[in-house]
Amino acid sequence: MLALFISPDEDADPAVSKAAVLMAYLTHLAASLVPAVAALAVPHSEKDHRDLLSSRDVLEVGFFTIHVVILNPLTTLLVLYAFVPQYYVIKAARGAGESALSAAMLGSQSIVFAVLAASWVWRAPGAEGEGVVWWWFVESGWMGVDAVVFAGVQGALWLVTFQHARKLAQAGVEGREEVEGEEGEQGEETPLLRSRYRGDGGGEREEQTLLLGSDGGCDDVDVERVVR
Repeated sequence: MLALFISPDEDADPAVSKAAVLMAYLTHLAASLVPAVAALAVPHSEKDHRDLLSSRDVLEVGFFTIHVVILNPLTTLLVLYAFVPQYYVIKAARGAGESALSAAMLGSQSIVFAVLAASWVWRAPGAEGEGVVWWWFVESGWMGVDAVVFAGVQGALWLVTFQHARKLAQAGVEGREEVEGEEGEQGEETPLLRSRYRGDGGGEREEQTLLLGSDGGCDDVDVERVVR
């Protein structure tokens, strides 16, 4: 989703600065790696296994809680939200090549993640009982849910891209027909006779040239008459 808002260097008004993007990635790395490194750095003995308030257990529980209660559900919501800016990017395109979103790529991603989501039925089966859906999501189900959501979003974007491409193609055909129609009307308004006068002794001679187009099948015909 961040890639949609990253403008090229030559853009005079970038949507997001490079510093903001860098901070976003550093924050993600800090939330993912720092707690794990800290947990590995804290000594852990057999005594600590029986002491639920040991420093390492508290750190691991805090790390686990932040991820499963906050970050994992937030990731699922962000995948859903990602549809909105990408939808407007697709709709803003006025011709082929203006959007970085490829219909073929969106369709292939939708299929791949749909297969991946189906595999989680066997890889992370849920337990039966009341209230187990949330715990299934917390422990391992969030990966399958994210795959389902991502496949649905990419499939919806593929459909939007396909329909928008058809609309642009239809508009292009109608535009060409309109231009051809205007050119035809201009051709019909062109006079078929071109007249010119020239003095010839006691009278004037009017020379009229019959204009026939290239499709007329014959050469120009000169018709002369004397005008008294």
